Formats: sequence, C-alpha cells, structure tokens
Amino acid sequence: MTDADFASWLRYSLPTRVAQLEQRLIADITAAFERRPAPIEGRAPVKSKGLYYTDFIKKLIAEDLETIHSLRQAYYQFNQIITRTATEEEHQSHILEFAKTLGATPLQLVADRRAFKRWFGYDAVVERYQRNLVETERKITFCFGRLGAWGEKLLANCADDGESKKLWIRLELETLIKPMLAYEGDARVRIAAFKCLSRVIKQLPTSHQEGLVSEGTLQYVFRSALEHRRETWIQTEAVTLLASLSPKSLLTVLEKRLKNTYEGDDFFVRRCCVRLLCQNFQGNDKFNELIEHVLHDPSPSVRQILAEKLFGDAPFDKQLDDNFNTLTQLACSDPSPQVRATAYLQFPKLILHPHALQKLIDIVNQGLNHEKDEFVLRVALKVSHEVHFCLTNSDELAREYALTWQHAILAIINELHQTCSHLSVRRWAAQTRERIWCQAAPQRYEIYEQLRNSASSIPPGKRRSLSNRKTFADADEQTIGRILSVLVALGVR
Repeated sequence: MTDADFASWLRYSLPTRVAQLEQRLIADITAAFERRPAPIEGRAPVKSKGLYYTDFIKKLIAEDLETIHSLRQAYYQFNQIITRTATEEEHQSHILEFAKTLGATPLQLVADRRAFKRWFGYDAVVERYQRNLVETERKITFCFGRLGAWGEKLLANCADDGESKKLWIRLELETLIKPMLAYEGDARVRIAAFKCLSRVIKQLPTSHQEGLVSEGTLQYVFRSALEHRRETWIQTEAVTLLASLSPKSLLTVLEKRLKNTYEGDDFFVRRCCVRLLCQNFQGNDKFNELIEHVLHDPSPSVRQILAEKLFGDAPFDKQLDDNFNTLTQLACSDPSPQVRATAYLQFPKLILHPHALQKLIDIVNQGLNHEKDEFVLRVALKVSHEVHFCLTNSDELAREYALTWQHAILAIINELHQTCSHLSVRRWAAQTRERIWCQAAPQRYEIYEQLRNSASSIPPGKRRSLSNRKTFADADEQTIGRILSVLVALGVR
C-alpha cells in the first residue's frame, strides 16, 4: 500500500478536469496520508487496501469535523471577548490571539501587528476564519465524493451477495454519515454526504438494500423524496435511490411530486421524476394519468425531458400508441418551441421500430403544416435528413421505408421552400431537399462521399486530381454540380 497507490485511488473515476481543479486538495490529502502513523505492532493488518484507504478517509473526515467544531467554538469565544474590550490595545491583542488560533505564524503575526494602522482588524481576521471554515468544508465534501466512489468500487468487486453484506457492515458508512445529514453549515456538505451514502447503497444487491439500511436512513430517504423544502439535489438523489431501495414506494412518490408543482428549483426534481417514470412504469395503470400531468407541467424543461425519455431505450409495445399520441402533442401542440424541437429530435432513434414510420410521417405532416417558429422548422428539417440517412444505411427493409419517408417528406419540404414567409427557412428547406436527393441514389451518394473526402484533404488555394474517376463516368455535369453545391452548403472546403 504505497503512496502512489493511494494517489491513484484518490483520482479513481474523477473527471480529468475536476482532478486538475482539485490538484491542490489532492496534494494536501496525499501529504496527510504520507504522515499517517505506522501500524500498531501486533495488530492484524487490513487485508484490502481499499478498506485501508476508506478507513483513512473516514478518519480524515472526522478530524476535519473536529477542526470545524474547534473553529466555531474559538470564533464564538472571540466574539464574546471582543465585545467586552475597553481599550484599543486590548482589542488588538485579542484579534492577534485569534489570528494565532487560526494558524498564523510568528512572522505573520508581526506583519499583522504592523498592518493595524492600514487594513488589519476585526473584519480581516473574521474573513480568515470564514476562509478556513469553507476550505475545510470543501475538503470534507471532496472526501465524501471519494468515499462514495471507493465504496461503490469495492462492492462492485464482491463475488456474491453474502460478501456484499459483510462489506457494507464493515464500511460503517451510516455511523459516519447519518449525523452529517443534519450538518449546520454549507449545504454542499450535507449533499455530498447523502450522495456518498446513496451511491454505495445503489451498488448493494437490490433485493437486500431495504433490509441492510437502518430504519433512520430509510425514513430520511422517504422524507427527502417527498419534502420540497429540502435541498434540491438531496431530493433528486432520494427519489433516484428509491428506484432500487424501495420500488413499491417509488410510484407513490412520483405521483405526489408530479401532481404538485412548486416554483423555484423544484423543476429539477420533477425532471428526475419524469425520467424514473418512463424508465420504470411503462404500461402501468397510472402511467398515462401521470403523463397527462407532465404534459401540463408549467416548466418547459420538464416537458422536454418527457420528450427525451418517453420511449426509453427500447419502446414498450403495449404503450406504443399512447406514447406516439403523447409525442404528437409535444411536437405539434406544446406552447414552447424548445419542447416541440426536442420532440422532433427523438425521430432518428424511433424510426427503425416496425410501427413507427407512418406515425412519424403523420406527426411531421400535422406539425410542419402549422409550425411558424424558425428554430423548430430548422430542427425538423435537420431531423428529416437524419431519418432518411438512418433508413438508407440500414437493411433492405429499412431502405424500402426510406422511399416512403422520402416521398412523404419531400412534399412538405417543397411546400416550405415555396411558401414559407421566412427566407432562412426556405433556404434550409432547399438544402435539406438537396441532401436527401444526394442520399436517395447509391451512385450519387458514392460521388458525394468521394468528393467530400477529397475536398477535405485539399489545402486552401490548391487543387488535386481525383484518384478514382470511374465513379464519375456515368454522372453528368449537372449532377456533379448539385452534389458540389451540397458540399459547399455544408462547409466542406
């Protein structure tokens, strides 16, 4: 268990950018690990270095919490004393004493004494106290993040449910974290503590989670999932945790949260609820009822996540017709352009479903014939091309679907090109039509690909002969010119 191993674990699953930003904090924690006392002779060593590291981080968190307690106590006593001082000299003496308590070196104290006539005083020393406090809280927050990642990793490597249960008991996370859920300080400490606990619980076997977690933790999770006044990220984490901790209770929580909307950041929680509803309750008796509430949610952001998650990764056949009706409403009737555009963006992932083609054509016909917003029209035109590309590059049956899509969509595109009041939309419609035309015939698409690959490798102001001229043997100048115009419109040089 070398210091290098610990440094590697400290960066485990940490995004590169976060590791760069927290480089100083990582260095401080690594230095603390290097200063750890040697193991007591005769005591049985910890076999798992992962457990050894988690024990160290837990001890570090406990020490930092003690530091915070000492800082607050010293600050309270300092304020009690400073209000009773009678002379300026006594006032300065107490300020310097408090600065020493906060960690000022003798050299810094000399500089502080000289600075009384310029800038140093009560406000400056209080600012030092606040900086020490928030830096310690930030360190605790980071440590909880690492503890959650390590606990998750250790449980993921367990061979069976029995080993997972023993490891959960050995980690003793609830003992450390339950008091932190009521921490009176920076809310980010409470959030990090709860996320740490939630992350590890989710890694436990689903059938054992509710039995392994204490009654107090269960109550906290249920209350947090239902109470809209708690920190937003604790609410979302609690709702997400219920999906595995107590699936039977999840639907009740989702029903209450989606039927009762609140102002402020509550829409983040409702977005989370919509995602879980679509993932876990497709085909449930209450699914359509709750979807109806979401369709009338006051936040466009919540309706957007409905459009994104409505069908899930694999469309649920029994729910398919109702879901397409919901998608139609989102694409054609929603008051928010962003929601309507998001609905159209789902088409490429749905088009290969056997029963989706005609339904999507109907949505496009109904939506674009009445759509006036430039942004939505641009997204719909982009999606029209992407759907056609998806169909033409799939199996033989999908290529037959591509012809159906092409005939239906080109009629709408031509109508937009000729009659739309927005010049930009008419231009986008013409570009989309040409791109679909390029893809519609294999020979044209082969020419398009060869020209695109050749053009992208030519330096500005230079020229290059085409290597395979047989591709162009049967193509007339007008065809090649149209294909080149598509490449220019796409910005290929």
